[in-house]
Amino acid sequence: MSVSVSRPSLEPATLGSPVQTPELASARPVSNSRRALRRFRRQKLAVVGMVITLLLIAIAILAPLIAPT
Repeated sequence: MSVSVSRPSLEPATLGSPVQTPELASARPVSNSRRALRRFRRQKLAVVGMVITLLLIAIAILAPLIAPT
């Protein structure tokens, strides 16, 4: 009895080659900072925390104008 082992064909698509399909060629690459900002905006609690932090920073900077004495 002999057992034959079939090997997968080595097509360019299976090797992860840099060949682009027309759909991928027309799409704009997304930067890492844009991805991070998109993920950050999805987290509602993080956005609320950022708004509160920025509000406190603005109050601290404008404190001499708000209460001069």
